[in-house]
Amino acid sequence: MGVKILILFLCFIINYNLFNLIGMSSDSMIYWTFFFNATFSLFFFIYDGLNKKLNARLIFFFYSYLFLTIVPYLQFVESVWMSSQSVTQILNTNIIIIIYNITFMIGYSIPKYQSIKSDNNNSNINFYIKKSSFTLSIYFLLILHIIFTLLGGFSLTRSIFFDLFGGYNPISLVIDIVFKSLILYLFIFYLLSKESKSTLSFILLSYLFIYYNNPIASSRFYAFMAYLLILIFIFKRISKINFLFNLVFIFGILGSFYQNAFRAAFTPTNGGSEGTSSFEIGYFFQGHFDSYENISNTVTYVQDFGIVWGKQLLGVFLFWIPRSFWMNKPEGSGTFLGKNFYSFDTTNQNLNISAPLLMEEYLNFGIIGVLLGTFILGYLVSFLDIKYSYSNYLMNDLPKNRFTSKLIGFIFYVSFLGLFLFILRGDLLSSLSYTFGIFISYRITRKLVLYKY
Repeated sequence: MGVKILILFLCFIINYNLFNLIGMSSDSMIYWTFFFNATFSLFFFIYDGLNKKLNARLIFFFYSYLFLTIVPYLQFVESVWMSSQSVTQILNTNIIIIIYNITFMIGYSIPKYQSIKSDNNNSNINFYIKKSSFTLSIYFLLILHIIFTLLGGFSLTRSIFFDLFGGYNPISLVIDIVFKSLILYLFIFYLLSKESKSTLSFILLSYLFIYYNNPIASSRFYAFMAYLLILIFIFKRISKINFLFNLVFIFGILGSFYQNAFRAAFTPTNGGSEGTSSFEIGYFFQGHFDSYENISNTVTYVQDFGIVWGKQLLGVFLFWIPRSFWMNKPEGSGTFLGKNFYSFDTTNQNLNISAPLLMEEYLNFGIIGVLLGTFILGYLVSFLDIKYSYSNYLMNDLPKNRFTSKLIGFIFYVSFLGLFLFILRGDLLSSLSYTFGIFISYRITRKLVLYKY
């Protein structure tokens, strides 16, 4: 209890100074609702970091702290919005975010330890590497790579699948995400197998990994997931460092900025003209940080036109049905908001905007959707966090080429953590589609290269 009080006091001091640095709001209710959300979120972010935990709760409250509190407060003080925000809008949105955060913790705190302990004690099965299948998989992917390169050209800054399959569309996206994540999981399994790293197979696999999984040619969410896996499974010992993962997320924001800068510099069509190569405060006023405003405007939309009664969720759960067969298939909620709200604001014509999970819940079912959806989210991610915290998956010294079912499950759990920030930011249609594609790659790789002993 004493440690928690100290952390709470530290959060108060940090936020008090940070809010003063940003600037004081003339409205005390807005100031204190922002301040409450900041302190609540920062507390759990620091607490999990102190306990050296990389879990979904740490990611949830990192997102809540930065994207739903600190950056929005900066945007509010500076009055930098895509569309004007009234005091009432801001206050209503802050109250909904308070409900969102508290409901998540209620769902997260529901006891579920005994069933998970029982599951962990009875399900640890041994798997071994199929060396021949592993080698054949690498050479098969290499042949496909050569064919794709001959047809689409060589590029380290852009996915060749967008050129080969008609630009940026669902087909090219699915092929891109499945192909590169197949290579990613092969690379991870090879590294964990303790096989020689000087073989031709590993050299070829490393080339494929660098070509398809380099951060310049990958989206932010995918690059973060891929290199989080590398960090955890290759640099195992550093996971014992306090606040390591807090720093990973904080510096990930800088990495996101410089990813854009490098991509612009090395892409001939852009010629480095997308902006400065020096990190500036204006980065927080760009579309990457539009989550809060889109939630606020969704609340306004629902007040004016009502909720959509789950229509947007149909598109999420039936994402696999082609639009050519379902002409009225719902678009992502970001596009929905862009067409139905921002169309009234002629200064904003970009429909590629985020749709946070909180926004999806409120748009579909109002405050009941927020309460029910967030409670379920908290419960489910808590189940995963607890399941993968009982065994020390990172430090286990397994024999060569041997994997346990727990370790194999832990690999995708870490993948999920890398994707969780994308799921929280949305939109849900895109994030779950990508997560499903990556899960399919994970299952294919597991089936190809592992056999049960």
